[in-house]
Amino acid sequence: MRVVDFTNYGIVPPLKILLRTFLICLVLPAVFTREGRGLHDWITNSVVVRDPKV
Repeated sequence: MRVVDFTNYGIVPPLKILLRTFLICLVLPAVFTREGRGLHDWITNSVVVRDPKV
């Protein structure tokens, strides 16, 4: 599994990674949107995907 940008499935910028990590520390992963994405992913415009290489 890896975290990618939601709009183009590319690399997430470092500042968004720091913000996402900070939000995870605030226990926001327990809050989900209708699409099943965590609120921390929605705020940083990221998504967790399965990586077939792993």
